[in-house]
Amino acid sequence: MAQLNPESEPVAGLGTPELFNNTVRFQDFFRRLVPMLVMLFLFSTLICGLVLGYTGMGAIRWLLAALVAAGFSYFLYRGKKRQFEATWPKSTLELSPHGAVSVSGGVRIDLPWSRIHEIGKSDIMGPLRVGVGSELATLAASAAAASVRRSEDALIGAGTLTLSPETSAIVRAQVAQHDKGQQIHPETGQPTRAIILSHFDNDWRSSRIGQWITAYRPDLTS
Repeated sequence: MAQLNPESEPVAGLGTPELFNNTVRFQDFFRRLVPMLVMLFLFSTLICGLVLGYTGMGAIRWLLAALVAAGFSYFLYRGKKRQFEATWPKSTLELSPHGAVSVSGGVRIDLPWSRIHEIGKSDIMGPLRVGVGSELATLAASAAAASVRRSEDALIGAGTLTLSPETSAIVRAQVAQHDKGQQIHPETGQPTRAIILSHFDNDWRSSRIGQWITAYRPDLTS
């Protein structure tokens, strides 16, 4: 590994903390949701149609089931949009001689330069999984959640995650779900943490973000 720049010796021109704002738009995030919404719509239509079959309704029950499923899918879409607008536009990345710090929705991840292991692939925390009654329903929900995931370039290492007092119960449960069963890093007592770089600049390698990483951890980009 290349020699690290000590935090006490800032690199010329990169000695003052610099803040980067999230660049992901809801339109970009919505593309992830499409497979999940389609899958949930079809599954909800099937379940509603089968349930309505016990009422003695004929083929029209499938039209009614599709309307119910469409309403459910729209409700989910609106919920995801509200969640996105409440957190992502306010997400920030701060780079400094200390390292990288990301803040999003009350979740703060701190990755000192000396504790970054690699630039690898990572993704946002998955949606909260809840029991939905049957194996088939649980499988469908898991498949839908998996369709949302996209691996992107990220700083990965022995960072620390802290939650602000205002963090919602849902986000706290997501963090606990994400951490469950993962290997604990001996340096921090927490699972390995990741900060996704493309959320703050899709072309991060040739931008200011890339300059920071190259200056303080040239071994990561060589």
